[in-house]
Amino acid sequence: MGIIFKPNGNLDIATDKADLPETVDGNTITSSALARCKNLKVDRVGFLETRNGSSKINDTALADSNVSKIIELDGNRYVFAGGAIFEDEESIASGYTDAKWSAIIYNSYLSSTRNIFAVNGTDAIRIESGEAYQIGLDAPTDAPTIAGSNGSGNLSGLYRAKYTYARKEGTNFVCESDPSPASYEVEIDEGSLNVIATAPSQAEVTHIRFYMTTANGAHYYHAYDLEIESSSYDYYCTHEWELTEVSGTNIQITENDALNEIDYMFDWEADINETATRQYGFEHSFFSYEVVLDVSNDGLTNIIQTNYDLPVAGTVLFGPNYNGTCFMIYNNLLYYCLSKRPENWPNTYWIEVSTKDFPLKAGTFYNGQPFVANTRDIFLIQGTGHLSFFPHSMAAQSGTVNQDCFLSLAGYGIFHVANDGLFLFDGANDKKISFNNLDPIFHGQTVNGIPAVTSLDNAWLQYFKGKIYFGYTSQGYAYPTNIIVLNLENMRASYYTYGREIRCLAVDATNDRLLACDNSGYIWKLEDESATDDGGSDIEWEIESKEFTLQTRAHFPRWAKYDVDASADNCTANGYIYLDGTLHQTHALTTNRNTKARLIATGNGRRMSHLLSGSGTFKIYMVESE
Repeated sequence: MGIIFKPNGNLDIATDKADLPETVDGNTITSSALARCKNLKVDRVGFLETRNGSSKINDTALADSNVSKIIELDGNRYVFAGGAIFEDEESIASGYTDAKWSAIIYNSYLSSTRNIFAVNGTDAIRIESGEAYQIGLDAPTDAPTIAGSNGSGNLSGLYRAKYTYARKEGTNFVCESDPSPASYEVEIDEGSLNVIATAPSQAEVTHIRFYMTTANGAHYYHAYDLEIESSSYDYYCTHEWELTEVSGTNIQITENDALNEIDYMFDWEADINETATRQYGFEHSFFSYEVVLDVSNDGLTNIIQTNYDLPVAGTVLFGPNYNGTCFMIYNNLLYYCLSKRPENWPNTYWIEVSTKDFPLKAGTFYNGQPFVANTRDIFLIQGTGHLSFFPHSMAAQSGTVNQDCFLSLAGYGIFHVANDGLFLFDGANDKKISFNNLDPIFHGQTVNGIPAVTSLDNAWLQYFKGKIYFGYTSQGYAYPTNIIVLNLENMRASYYTYGREIRCLAVDATNDRLLACDNSGYIWKLEDESATDDGGSDIEWEIESKEFTLQTRAHFPRWAKYDVDASADNCTANGYIYLDGTLHQTHALTTNRNTKARLIATGNGRRMSHLLSGSGTFKIYMVESE
């Protein structure tokens, strides 16, 4: 009886090897089913070949290898590791909480510059041009000091004032804080209002915005914007002996206040060749935060905003939606920002989605609508804005295990992972897509060389070039070493391993790369079409057919023909004949599509299978035996 193995089928470890599909034509049994498929691409019809290699991007490991997030912006890699943030492997910020990060890319209000917005349950930061800042601006804590000046202005009546901190880009205010406490009230008679603000502590603040009431009014309106001038410093020196009186006209260069002692400099100091004991850099010795407001009631039209709150300590950030709303998960609550204002999160802008004992894990958009999930269910967030958002349970088979296992893909649905499998929710129906061929690994079974799942805490899903990558952890590891790769064009799966723990994946859209970070702090390019190994390590591959059985008699195989390409210099390959699960014959494979018959030692068995394994660049088209 002739046997033909053509590897055009799907990987299936859920079905017994002997029950995998086959066809019988006369005296020939043909099967394309795969009982094993390790590190082989299943993209093409007619053959399988060794997957693409991987290459290390950074020669030096990150200073902190506890990586939880990679995100690419404008071709630069931003890595969140422990309490530090790296840009292209160089540290740009540190001192944050060592926790898992979630991040999006969006613009601040009216800004043309794309930023990264990231949260980790404690910290909420914005990254712009390689600098890390807090999301939003702290509101002033001190009320302004005010005084009335009578007889020289247009104001008459009782007045109060407030102020805010703001960040301006070009002609647009892209972010503003909540207002300060209100000042005390002053009475003015045909005069003006002097207002003094407190200096901001955040370096990104570019302006102080002043607000005042109308005469005898209760509401506050915008009155004036004060620019905080930046400094490109000149340097001036002062010497130890200048603290005592010396001859010559001196110029006082510092005030005697909480920050400075009085220091002087002299016009003849340029001739002194002596090391200075103190050095000062300043363009403006002092900057006044005082303004004079003289705006009549008719000129006060823009009322102050009081809902520019900072975000809560959320764990997952996603968005924006079609109208510029971003969403943030905080326990079982879903917060949302002001439309198109990702730095302003009013503290009343939230809805309760699930019960407290089942907090939310992840969020994404599908068909323009926001969805969130806990471990038990998926929820559609209906509505178009504040006071209209409402959660609707989708009665899904399950939710998801973490924020990295909730992946939306147009035309397919939301891929999500539960403890018992990989699911696909299409917007209405939820199906376990791993049931038919991969189910055993989710139930503690290692089958045909694919290890059992031991933990999904650090599992992840990623889409890249028509494939879904699902990484999971097996025995002896803390992070995924096993990857199920699903080709969405033909819905065929393969099992990949790279010989290292991979903490997270990310797509570098600018450079068309799939990035990964290993457990040692190195950044890798996966699916590197120019690489035939994994950073110098050969790629080990494996493939096995079904177990062919005969109804009335045992197999007595006499020969096998291998239609393979094992001619590459880096290739080592062998073909194996198994009878009843026991190795019976080994054939070394070294040529390119030389299909001469290879003799098989005398023997018989009820079940017969072909297994090929090796390393390096390899292609398999067909195996035939008789």
